[in-house]
Amino acid sequence: MNAVRQWDVLAADVAAHVADRLRAWPAGQHPIHVEMAPQASDFQRGFRELLVTHLVERGIAVTTEPVALRLRASTQLVQHHAGAASAAPLQRLAEGVYVRRNATHADASVPMRTEVLVVTSLESEGRVLVRTSDVYTIAQPDAPLYQRPAAAPGPLTTWRVVP
Repeated sequence: MNAVRQWDVLAADVAAHVADRLRAWPAGQHPIHVEMAPQASDFQRGFRELLVTHLVERGIAVTTEPVALRLRASTQLVQHHAGAASAAPLQRLAEGVYVRRNATHADASVPMRTEVLVVTSLESEGRVLVRTSDVYTIAQPDAPLYQRPAAAPGPLTTWRVVP
């Protein structure tokens, strides 16, 4: 239950940033389609659903069908064994959930064991309109929930040698 609560905190945080950036847009005139990776992890599927909920709660028009305006949320699990300290401060969002805003490559080497990079891009007609890159720390035991499912093995081929 703790992991799903964390996903909700992350989704609310991302939705708040997207809604803030879209505040000047005419309400409801530009519906957004929230996309999901084809082979999504448990986190990605849950995160998408929670993100849609938080966007709708903030008055953002969200459509279930693909449209020109789409919100892509990509994630990457990063596990560290050690690293140099980063100058960018962490912000506490909830118990066990911290964020490093607008992460850069230099921020990726913080001395935390497990992090999730969440990049959201609002795109239309080949242009990126809004983009955020945030690093969230998570509990080490929850790491498998953030990983993509392993690909199913292909069919097994058996060869017979004929003399």
